[in-house]
Amino acid sequence: RLASAAEPYWEVDLDEGDSQNIGTIRVWNRQQEPNRDEVQVVTTTSSGILAGSFTLSIDHFGSVTTTAAIAHNAVAQRRNEDTNVLTPGIGLGESMQAKIEALSNINSVKVKRTGPDSKGGYSWTVTFISEPGDLNEMTVASNDLTSVAASVSVRTTRNGNANVYYNYAGTVFAVTGRLFPAWVMLYDGTESVGDVSLEAARAAAKWRRRITVKQRETVLVLPANTTGRFVRVQLESQTNPLSLAEVQVYEKRHNGFASYEGGSPLAAVTYEPHRSVDEAFAGAEMKGHWFLSIEDLVAANVGDTTNSRPELGRNGRGAFDSWVLQITDSDDVVYNYETDIQAVIKTLPIYGTLYKYDVATGGRGDAIQLVEGQERYEKECYDNCDSRFGVGCPFSTSKDGDVAKRTNRLRAFSEDRSVVYAPNDDYLGADSFNYAIRLDGVESTRQKVGIDVRKCRARDDCANELGGDYIPFRRFD
Repeated sequence: RLASAAEPYWEVDLDEGDSQNIGTIRVWNRQQEPNRDEVQVVTTTSSGILAGSFTLSIDHFGSVTTTAAIAHNAVAQRRNEDTNVLTPGIGLGESMQAKIEALSNINSVKVKRTGPDSKGGYSWTVTFISEPGDLNEMTVASNDLTSVAASVSVRTTRNGNANVYYNYAGTVFAVTGRLFPAWVMLYDGTESVGDVSLEAARAAAKWRRRITVKQRETVLVLPANTTGRFVRVQLESQTNPLSLAEVQVYEKRHNGFASYEGGSPLAAVTYEPHRSVDEAFAGAEMKGHWFLSIEDLVAANVGDTTNSRPELGRNGRGAFDSWVLQITDSDDVVYNYETDIQAVIKTLPIYGTLYKYDVATGGRGDAIQLVEGQERYEKECYDNCDSRFGVGCPFSTSKDGDVAKRTNRLRAFSEDRSVVYAPNDDYLGADSFNYAIRLDGVESTRQKVGIDVRKCRARDDCANELGGDYIPFRRFD
């Protein structure tokens, strides 16, 4: 809307009643859609060694045409052909590109071939570089492959667009000054502020944010527990018209990666890309392996102790220990990928026992009395077993003597990676054990966990010397 004395604005009434909880506002800038050619993949499979040929049909501009026979091993493009022979699949005019471009309703395609598999099957990726728009999918007109259970399939991996003017008729004029800089504002009340100037609109807003970066998608996260009824976008210029593509308003607050400032423990929230994956990678082929790399750049906060004990990190457990990557595909199917991480006990404590943490009961589970290659050997004590708190030579690899509970051997565990330590009766003093982390089959160096067993008359007497609360050690990270 453009008032005579006001900068142009757009406004929406979220509800004709009470204010709504608002967590996130996304503003989409108007942009010309980039060129995106149609991509279809032709694939052959078989239970036996492939031989023979097949044909393809395409319905384009109301005309259905069918290719000549395409050999099971057809090369991708004309430049891959051997022009000195007429051998099916490799000779002159035998490429997949030549067969499709020979059709009267198709001009130019680009073809890439992958394979063969163990049975001689191939996949041909066909890009229609001269045909704008969302094309009909090619169909298999005939299947003359002669091997056992041989089949031909076609699937579309990327739909083309029909932005003919922008893509094929030259450039367009620049669209500038139509959304940036502008103000996004929120209001309560029963009526809109109406056709007022930007200055008056800003003064009346309960929340406002200036947007200046010329980008396709702008994500604005509002303070927690913010409510409102009217959302307004108003341009700073009085001479340019306001132009935007879409405004999305969400009740949930968007937790972008940019809002995470590092350190741990990590808040129990879902972090999302600052820009949606669909927007960032629209039109790009994403076949193959992709890697997600997350790095905590915040330096460890180390406490300054006043005694002989070593300094200890105060950041708590690792921030990215058990994350789950959630991906939603274009068909709204959600895939969850959990961290492949395990904890491995390397050495046992001398003056106590480790137990697996029982999530169901919130207490001790099975005792961890054996470690692979380091059986606990309790027959011989240093002097008197009672005076040594029942501990003999705990890390002996000797097979002689009494080895406790061989059937309870623990190599690695990944469910909760939590343990409970219990000192032997009447023992006070230092103890320790070692562990390592396995991630995707790669094992870390050993890490030592130091334990100080004290006799406490009250909780405060056992406070952490670094000034924190007493927290029992459980998780390996």
